[in-house]
Amino acid sequence: YTVNPTPIVTLAPFAPICRNAAPLTLTGGSPVATAGTTGIYLVNGVVQTVFNPANYSTGLHTIVYVFTNVFGCVNSATQTILVHPIPTVEITVAPNTGLIPGTPATIIATVSPVDVYTYVWRKNGVVIPGATNDRITVLANDAGNYTVIVTSSTGCVVVSNNAFTPSAPISQTLFVFPNPNTGVFNVSYNNGGTNLSARTLNVYDSKSAKVFSKSYGVNVPFGNMQVDIRKYAKGLYYVVLFDNNGKKLASAAVEKL
Repeated sequence: YTVNPTPIVTLAPFAPICRNAAPLTLTGGSPVATAGTTGIYLVNGVVQTVFNPANYSTGLHTIVYVFTNVFGCVNSATQTILVHPIPTVEITVAPNTGLIPGTPATIIATVSPVDVYTYVWRKNGVVIPGATNDRITVLANDAGNYTVIVTSSTGCVVVSNNAFTPSAPISQTLFVFPNPNTGVFNVSYNNGGTNLSARTLNVYDSKSAKVFSKSYGVNVPFGNMQVDIRKYAKGLYYVVLFDNNGKKLASAAVEKL
């Protein structure tokens, strides 16, 4: 009788894959099946033509290439493929979600499992230059839609699915900070982002004498207006904001130390 040769079968190694990667077409088995022969792939014992990492748990999985030659002789080769976990990321904010002038908010990305991650923050879909830590600080004028792109040490990438949109509430409050101060301070008022008319800011001493007056352009909801009254005496001063028609918008007291 005739003894037919057993085929020599090999299977190329598979690179590790992230669980959220695109399905991988199974190739690399040799010999490649031609007329009269067959070549099939099994993943964990089940015939497959593609490996979809989303359908498998993290860790190692066995892939076998089974080849049958024209004589019906069968041989196989085995490799494993490592599925890396997808990082999960959640955005939180402290100390409050509403942005208040003079009180920065910190947006924090909490990622699991434990690993060494890299971070790329985006505001309204645009990358924020230099924002590569697990947290960023935003000010009253920084209202927008924030997301973070997280990459694990194994190269797996995920984008936060709970974008944080800090609100800058429209308020009649005139924010003065720091307060008290030594004569240099900031004033901010939320114009709602629609009225871009110039504003006039006056500062009066305790005897109602005007010691400072300046017109400021407005181009953001919480436009910052800096005041310098260092040359005046210590004491209590009153800050009054007027619109371009001379109508009083808001006022606040400030103490100079």
